[in-house]
Amino acid sequence: MTWGSEKNLKTLHDHYERTGVMPPALENRPVLSLENAVYNEAFNILSAGRQNTDHVINPITFTDVMGYCDCIQEFNGAERLRYWAMISSCDAAFIEVVLNKRKVEMNKIAKTK
Repeated sequence: MTWGSEKNLKTLHDHYERTGVMPPALENRPVLSLENAVYNEAFNILSAGRQNTDHVINPITFTDVMGYCDCIQEFNGAERLRYWAMISSCDAAFIEVVLNKRKVEMNKIAKTK
């Protein structure tokens, strides 16, 4: 989720093709199974539109996910609830990673004072 953008991925691939040296970030890139790609795509789209206030990361809402399902004209009933559960889980993991990174940065700042 926070691994990097398509532009970063292209840069890493270009480096590998140019030098023959595999960048560690590319070597350690997570593998996304095809069955989970639909969740990843939705998470990335919905995450880009999340409404953050001040320095607070607001979660992707149920309404946002249902609106996305309407937009792509996919999923009905129980499938939508399962879809919501997957996107919500991805979002919770993303928020946890971001908050942990912030905590580390705040600790570094506090130690320099």
